[in-house]
Amino acid sequence: HAPISFQYASHSPSHLKQGRGSLLLRLVNMRDDVIIGFFRKGLSTAREMATLHDPDPVAVTEKVRFRNWNEPLQGHLALTRDPTEMILVWVTWDATAPEARWGRKHGKLTHHKKASSSTYTAKDMCGPPATDFGYRDAGMLHQVTMDKSTVLLHLWRRHVWLE
Repeated sequence: HAPISFQYASHSPSHLKQGRGSLLLRLVNMRDDVIIGFFRKGLSTAREMATLHDPDPVAVTEKVRFRNWNEPLQGHLALTRDPTEMILVWVTWDATAPEARWGRKHGKLTHHKKASSSTYTAKDMCGPPATDFGYRDAGMLHQVTMDKSTVLLHLWRRHVWLE
């Protein structure tokens, strides 16, 4: 896989002075294991990101595994042309009975609706790098149209609860 992010070690103030330091990394559940590496050489400067100089891996971690690859992620609410409804969209790893549940009180979710699901593959993309080393499986995209009786979004397991 292609790298999904990087930071310069020089962003740690003690790195250049003491040869050691620490950086805070934000890991995003992309439904894949993550390995964190420390490289020497590589990118020349932030402005020359395309200029690679044979990165030299100095150290790598064991695989970091996310607990739940099927966790509902990237929840979005959008208005429709009908002022009495909203569309809820989210992604999971698979399409095992996706459903939205909502109501006016937590624990009293009086409405529910099955979601439609779709996905895309590397073949649907326009070309490299999206079709080769840069491609990541999108998982399943779920969508449900619901009435606008709710305001606060909570994602939990395979259900979307709105209050």
